Amino acid sequence: MTTQALQPKSPILPNASRSAARRSRVSAPPVALAKDEPLGYRINDAGRAAGIGRTSIYKLIAEGKLEVVKVAGRSIIVGASLRALFDVSR
Repeated sequence: MTTQALQPKSPILPNASRSAARRSRVSAPPVALAKDEPLGYRINDAGRAAGIGRTSIYKLIAEGKLEVVKVAGRSIIVGASLRALFDVSR
């Protein structure tokens, strides 16, 4: 009997659903950074920078208006997507 490493289970999606899931992510255009602007924000810091609360940040994430990456188990909001959110309103 041979032993195999168990692969983590992921939901099986048809090819169309996979590509739709990839397209649903927010891709912010490249934005020139000032020296003091961070690449990403923690949830509380993003709310503070935007002048809104945590609940509003989570709502924007759920709506797909903010891009989030997981780093070491922590949700980091991509700084470019936060800036792009406010650039649209101009």
